Amino acid sequence: MRLRWLVCVCLVATTAVAGCHRPVGEAATAPLPTPTTAVYDGIVEIRPDAGTLDAFWTLRLARRADADTLMLLLNSGVTIAAVTGPDVQGYEVRGDSDFSRVAVSLAPRADAHDTQIQIRYSGRARFGDDGINRITTAWVELGLDSFWFPVVADFAHEVRGRVRIVLPHGFRVVASGSQVSRGDTTEIVNVSSLPDFAFAASPAMHSVSEGRARTHDVSSPLLLVKRVLASAAKCTDYLNARYGSLNPIPKADVVIAPRNGPGYARHRYVVIAVGGGTLTDAPDDSVGRTHFVCHEFAHFWSIGANPSGPDNWLNEGFAEFVSGRAVRSLYGEAAWIKLLTKWREGAVGLGPVWTPTSAARPSETIAYRKSPALLAELETRIGRERMDILLARFMTEPLRTTSAVLDMIEREAGVNDGQWFRSAIGQ
Repeated sequence: MRLRWLVCVCLVATTAVAGCHRPVGEAATAPLPTPTTAVYDGIVEIRPDAGTLDAFWTLRLARRADADTLMLLLNSGVTIAAVTGPDVQGYEVRGDSDFSRVAVSLAPRADAHDTQIQIRYSGRARFGDDGINRITTAWVELGLDSFWFPVVADFAHEVRGRVRIVLPHGFRVVASGSQVSRGDTTEIVNVSSLPDFAFAASPAMHSVSEGRARTHDVSSPLLLVKRVLASAAKCTDYLNARYGSLNPIPKADVVIAPRNGPGYARHRYVVIAVGGGTLTDAPDDSVGRTHFVCHEFAHFWSIGANPSGPDNWLNEGFAEFVSGRAVRSLYGEAAWIKLLTKWREGAVGLGPVWTPTSAARPSETIAYRKSPALLAELETRIGRERMDILLARFMTEPLRTTSAVLDMIEREAGVNDGQWFRSAIGQ
């Protein structure tokens, strides 16, 4: 799962309301949920022919009594017209090559309370060279890495709430949250906590369904679409059978993006690139395709740890290991051994996965190679049945830190094997 910048939050649920066209900047009239940390409400008009966006957002956040500044990150190509709110005294924009830092000065308060901030901006967004985010007449794709919406810079906030996307007539939108379209406006609502409002849109978007899975593409060969759809159906069935008794993956959406670059996941919403080797229509690549899709859908559950810090190995390592087990179940031992060999070879010479003093996010090779290799070795030590129980606990309980997971492993695997694993990830 590719997430260079991330936020994490827990807020109460909101309900989707059918979107209607409203001039950009007009305040929403429907009630928003009372936040425990943050909630977003926005309307963003996108003009694909010009590559521009015009946005107005209201953010509500829990403010500490001693907080006098809120730092927001925003796309460096847009110009801010106003930042307002009951506590706002002013703001300063500090430019950066990747994004702008918007330092919002807050009036002194003696107590903790919820604060509300409105921000209005417009302009031609700038995007990185990874190929993910773009605004064109044929394809619009926006997510967290583009900072197309104001991101709280501490990366300790996830996103709930809603945004209404206004696009020219004929564009179809597929989004990570629930969505309702009316006319030229699509309202996206994050009922579950997510890192962002992620969506893709095109006037040529085509969808195909099978069971709980749907694919969305604009120009992919039909055979490739069918193969991706089959992999998605297999993965959702496999994962739901093991981890979805209380919280199953609902209708799963797989977007086949007409670009190079990496893929990513937002719970039931997965984006994969048709170019650059991420996805191939070769018949003999069914194992690799299924492994990739299962990894992304495993993040429906394996996403609770702070993805910007040292505990991110939990999100990626467990998703990778679970997807490997899916490959073993669906394609047999030979496919599993090939994958296990890749993990082990990729883990040679790497440093610790995690130690009590770790402060940085682990490297991709540690997260995607060494972590699943050690989990596979733990399975060899304790057996598949006990590993089933251990994985079910991790995937279905809110175990968000390495310390909590290590304690759980020691209880389920036994003291000796639990202590072995604790030592192994620190070497």
